[in-house]
Amino acid sequence: MMYKFPALCARFFDKRFLFTAGIYVAFVAVVIAVAAALAGRGVLAFIDHPFLAYAEAIRSDALTPVMRATTMLGSGTIVVGLSIVGVMWLLYRGMAVYAVAFITSVVGASGVTVVMKWVLERPRPSGFQALMEHTFSFPSGHAALSLAFFGILVYFLIRHTSRRSLQVFAVLVGGMIIIAIGVSRVYLGVHWPSDVVGSYVLVGLWLAIVIRQMERKCVEV
Repeated sequence: MMYKFPALCARFFDKRFLFTAGIYVAFVAVVIAVAAALAGRGVLAFIDHPFLAYAEAIRSDALTPVMRATTMLGSGTIVVGLSIVGVMWLLYRGMAVYAVAFITSVVGASGVTVVMKWVLERPRPSGFQALMEHTFSFPSGHAALSLAFFGILVYFLIRHTSRRSLQVFAVLVGGMIIIAIGVSRVYLGVHWPSDVVGSYVLVGLWLAIVIRQMERKCVEV
């Protein structure tokens, strides 16, 4: 299966997918332009500042360690490590289309995050941090990676079981993990709420594109 992987990738990234991905890139470019034009104007301050102030007010010695542990689930080290294991397992099981979709989801989310951080250079909240971070703020990499990783996993589980109860359980658990990671970033004061919401929107669209392409390829197979 491994020696066939490059050919499978080539078939997955067909002209239709590349066209859709191009539209997505154009959308991201528009978001970057709008965000750059609004930078420093405090457009989202009425949302960001109250939520950060509330997060700081509810911090406690008991809750903070929980949030620190939760936020680690969306870290690049954890997501990349688990993704490698997941891809290898999928290839071992002969589920190459799933493996390509897995890689595309996570790598695409990572790419969008890195580019937007580098271009926009939005400062992180000052005076709120309960955790030290040294990169820029928008979008939240933890929120983006968690949605790309756990989102595609939930989709895989839904696709491979006909039991409604298991499908609902997968969506609820996956959704709670993704939201908890996003909340932890705000609670720890390392992201504005709009960073987290923006990540979910951007990566949610990318995830939808990847899932749609996978559905097409599974039908062709």
